[in-house]
Amino acid sequence: MSSKPATQCHYDPQSLLNSQPVIVTVINPSSYQVEFQNQTGLGKFGDIGGQSCHAAIGGSAAPCQFCRMGETVRTGELTSNEVPLPNGQTILVHWAKTITETGETHVIETITDITGQKKVEEQLRQAQKMEAVGRMASGIAHDFNNLLMVINGFTARLIAKHGSDPSLSHLQVIGDAGARAAALTKKLLLFSRQQPLQLAVVDVNQIIEGLHTLITKSLGEHIRLTQTLDPQLGKMSIDPVQLEQVILNLVINARDAMPQGGELSIQTSNAEMDKDFVAQHPGSRAGRYVRCSITDTGGGMDDDTKSHIFDPFFTTKGLGDGTGLGLTTVYGIVKQHQGYIMVSSAIGKGAQFHLYFPRATE
Repeated sequence: MSSKPATQCHYDPQSLLNSQPVIVTVINPSSYQVEFQNQTGLGKFGDIGGQSCHAAIGGSAAPCQFCRMGETVRTGELTSNEVPLPNGQTILVHWAKTITETGETHVIETITDITGQKKVEEQLRQAQKMEAVGRMASGIAHDFNNLLMVINGFTARLIAKHGSDPSLSHLQVIGDAGARAAALTKKLLLFSRQQPLQLAVVDVNQIIEGLHTLITKSLGEHIRLTQTLDPQLGKMSIDPVQLEQVILNLVINARDAMPQGGELSIQTSNAEMDKDFVAQHPGSRAGRYVRCSITDTGGGMDDDTKSHIFDPFFTTKGLGDGTGLGLTTVYGIVKQHQGYIMVSSAIGKGAQFHLYFPRATE
């Protein structure tokens, strides 16, 4: 029984390279001269054939510091490097050795923009870190809460028994300290999503309008408040007391970021998370949401600060100014309601917190 040999297909190498979405450049390693560019490379850099790659692409008189072309030529192995660019992008560069038909050694360089991938990886690491910290906080809070129940219980009994004793003031100090510690423990339990919820279907616009006077007084005269509330906003199932706490915590956080005055904006709108959004934002889930955005014109945050703002006890304030649990509590409440929180900020450009809560089934 004979089998028919497979048909051999012949492809145009240049057409194959031009079909690739990554930048492909063929370089002569002895002179760093560009010998070939695919269509993607031409679109990105223009025609730089005959020029040195480091001058035409990197704007440098000498080979780029991250270049591993020489290593590729020596070893014949594929080499790679991730390169952070000044504009915030990150590229992945590969170098592979090849021999031309005339026996010359050339290097094929491919460049891929992996900025989006790095962003997703960082968000995933952040989400995993917050889950781990939440589990740890929960264990500590429960153990601490058990101890506080004993301390506060016996303190209350002593106060009741020795109401006329001169040392009563000392007992009251202990009682007050215990009450404050219990409040901190409650915040840790909120962060770790261990507090019971009193759910109700609510209109976020009504909650915000009900808080208007309190928010205005909290901000003071040096900060202007603007509200843009969507009249077609959907309802959501949430613990209204906890929602109020989230809004007030973010308002206070924004106020403290604007000691010289500024503007605070509160906006509501309907939003949908599709699969593309979910792919770019680990921890989010596809579906229909109510979005509440709180924006300030304060000093903003750098990337390092943004990566820690939800950590328990992390604060940029001075010693004694706050517990570092305000945003931690916000994060815990949002997550306990199956929501998602997104922060955008840069130094000198203020901060914007987007809260997403699942819409209630109508």
